[in-house]
Parts: sequence; C-alpha cells; structure tokens
Amino acid sequence: MAERPQDLSAIVNRLHTLECQNRRMKVIGLTAVLLVGCAALMGAESVRGKVLEAQKIVLKNADGKPRCSIEVDDKGNVLQTMADAKGNPRIRLMVEAEGTARLRMFDEKGIVRVYAATFPDQHKEYPGSGTLGVAGPQKDKPSGLHLATDKDGIAFQELYDTNGERRGEFSIYKEGWAVLRLYAPEKAAQSNYIALGTATDGTAVQEIATTKGEKKVRRFISSVDCRGIGFHCMYDENEKMRVQGLVVPKGTEKTGIAADGYASQAVFDNRGTIRVDTTTYGDGQCSTDHRDALGRLRLSTIIQRDGNAFHKHLDTNGQVRVYAGTYTNGQSGLAFLGKSGGSKVSTMVKSDDSVSHYVDKGAGTQAWEAYKNVKDVIQLGQDAKYIYDLLKKKQ
Repeated sequence: MAERPQDLSAIVNRLHTLECQNRRMKVIGLTAVLLVGCAALMGAESVRGKVLEAQKIVLKNADGKPRCSIEVDDKGNVLQTMADAKGNPRIRLMVEAEGTARLRMFDEKGIVRVYAATFPDQHKEYPGSGTLGVAGPQKDKPSGLHLATDKDGIAFQELYDTNGERRGEFSIYKEGWAVLRLYAPEKAAQSNYIALGTATDGTAVQEIATTKGEKKVRRFISSVDCRGIGFHCMYDENEKMRVQGLVVPKGTEKTGIAADGYASQAVFDNRGTIRVDTTTYGDGQCSTDHRDALGRLRLSTIIQRDGNAFHKHLDTNGQVRVYAGTYTNGQSGLAFLGKSGGSKVSTMVKSDDSVSHYVDKGAGTQAWEAYKNVKDVIQLGQDAKYIYDLLKKKQ
C-alpha cells in the first residue's frame, strides 16, 4: 500500500510525456498539410499557364461511348458534334475555313430538322447572307420553313409542302416592297401562282400567272397606286394583253382624259388590236367604240350627260354613214349619209308623233322632176283648153 504514491507519480509523468509528444505530432502534421497544399497550389498555377494542343478531342460517358467531339479536319474546318446516349449525332457545329458558320440539328433517324448558316461577304454564291430553316421528317422530299437575309437587307421566307414543292414565299426588299407569293402544286391541272405586293407609298399590286418549271406566263395583274387610281390587265396563254381597265377616283386629276371619275375598259383580239373600248367620264358622259381587225373605228355609241344618246356607223375611211339619235325632248331620228357626209335619207319623229321624211334626190333628179312638173302643168293647161273648146262647140 506504501508504493501507490510512487506508482501514481510515474503515471502522471508518463501522461505528461505523451501529451508533449502529441503536441509535436500535431505541429508536424499541420506543417505537412500546409506544405502539401502549397505544393498543390504551386502545381495548379503551373498547369494553368500551359496550353493543351490536339487535333481532335473526344468526350465519352461512363460507358465509354463518345458523346461529344471537337476536331479540325484536313480542310481546315472546325467541327463539333454532340450525340445522344445511343451514339446518334444530334447537333453539329462547323466553321469552315473560308468563314461560313453552320449549325445542324438531327432527329433520331439522322434527318436534318433544324439548320442555320451565316456566309462571309466574299462567299461566291451567298455573300453576306444568313439562313435559318425548320424541316419536316421526309428525307428525300424536304418540307418545312426557310428564312434568309442577304447583305442588301432583303429578307424572305419560303414554305414547302410534304412533297418538297415550294408553296409560299414572303419577301421584303431593300426598296421597301413587301411581296407574298403562293404557288399551286406542280401536279395541278393548271399550275398557277398568285403574288401580292405593297410599296412604301401605299401602292398595292396583285399578279396571277401560270408556271411551267422556271417559266412564268403572266395572266392577270391589277394595282391601286398611292393616288387611288385602279388598273387591271388580263392576258392570254401567250402573254398577250386581252383586257385592260382603268379607274380614276373623283378629284384625282383636274385635266386631261383622266378627269376625275374617269373609268374605261378595252378588249383586244389575239393579235393585240383593240376591238372594243368602253369609257365613262367624270362629267357623266359614257361611250362604247367598236373597231375592226385593222383597228379602224366602225361603230360608236355615246350617251351625253344631258341624256341624249347617239349611235354612229362609220365606213373604212372613218366617214360616218349612218347616224341615229334619241333626245330628251322626245324626238328621235335616223339619217343615212353619203360619202361626202351629206344626208341622203333621213326620218325624224317629233315629240308630237309627227313624222318628217327627207330624200336627197340629187340635182339631176330634181331638174327632171321639175321638168316633169312643168310638163304636167303644160299638159294640164292643154287639157283645160281642150275641154273649154269642146264645151264652147257644144254651145
């Protein structure tokens, strides 16, 4: 029992010694950690300053399948491809050596569904242009939407059906024109297209044409300009004008043939000769002219603003030969004229229903009739004398 104090003292001394050793180990461990951390930082700083060089980089998933690659091909193009978990390419980015930048997005079948590109100013086909498109799932007959702009500021949009045929196009031009075009399918019985356009000054135009491949044959065009003047033309299959019309709103023009309210329509034959021309004027007058195959006026009808109506027939020399008219006072008349323009035969029905008739018999005919009249008078005198003498004898 007397040895316990000594044992307790020895235990205390050992604990003190262990504590000192432990403090020394902590200091050594902390120093080692600091040294390793500094070394790591120094190493990281040295790595950060280096450049990793490679012609191709491939990133793989945990299963070792390529999911992304970046490379520079033999032509100098930079290409990046990203694939799905099955290894199918889904996105492809490319910057070509000459400066064109492209984007392609694929579906699971490898068909391009979204595409975009920008072209440098020195590009041979599309200088300074940019394009964007969304395509359908058909591989051999791409359908969908295509957008583009060029270096001059022209913007256009194209729509394609499931057969790959262009069916719609919308464009805005540098001069300010906005144009919409719609196309019928190539297999249609009559492949037509229609175009609508507006200008910055308010002018509106409509055009209808038939198409055969790249060839266009205009069949109809109409327009309304910024002044409100309306115009239309119709063409045959040979693009020859057959009908032309013009309408001038009231108050548009002050003088000339296009006086306010003027409207006209002309019909042409297949040789381009005007055959029928109908016109109404701002003052209320209207007329219709008919021409022969040589363009000579042969028949004309006029209704004046006061209601009087006239009808004229002309010969091949342009001379009026038949003239008919009705008047607001109830009179009507018909006259046949000679080559010199003088009336030969005329009939007039007056407002009281009385009729007058005139026949130009010529100087010779009139002299002969005068002679006959004189002869008849002489004969009448001779007959009267004969009767007188006869009665005198009886007495």
